[in-house]
Amino acid sequence: MKLLFYSDFLNYKRNLISITGVPYVRLPYGPVPKDHDLLLSAIEKNEYIDIDYEYMNEYTFINIKAKRNFDDTLFNKEEIEILRQVKEFFKNYGSVAISEYSHNEDGWKYTQDRDIISYDFAETLSIGD
Repeated sequence: MKLLFYSDFLNYKRNLISITGVPYVRLPYGPVPKDHDLLLSAIEKNEYIDIDYEYMNEYTFINIKAKRNFDDTLFNKEEIEILRQVKEFFKNYGSVAISEYSHNEDGWKYTQDRDIISYDFAETLSIGD
């Protein structure tokens, strides 16, 4: 979900529009799509993904596996490039490291818990310069 945040905010930084149109909220482990549980449930119900939950100490790990191949026709060339750049930037990060990294973003630092993170903060996003 953090990679989705970075993809949306980086696309907004460059094009003044996000890829998904989804608002993000500030949660303790970083920015996530608003109503992400409902979003994931709908995607799972429509058989696009499988979801498994793992619980370890105070962490809940959500493992999402695609059931269909990636359809690049849903994105324009620039969006595909944004997705590639975000994937490349975070290729050596685990989920906890990405979460910690996101806590350095102005959007996370200057938004109260459970509030929506303004896309205005895309301007100061630390990746994609």
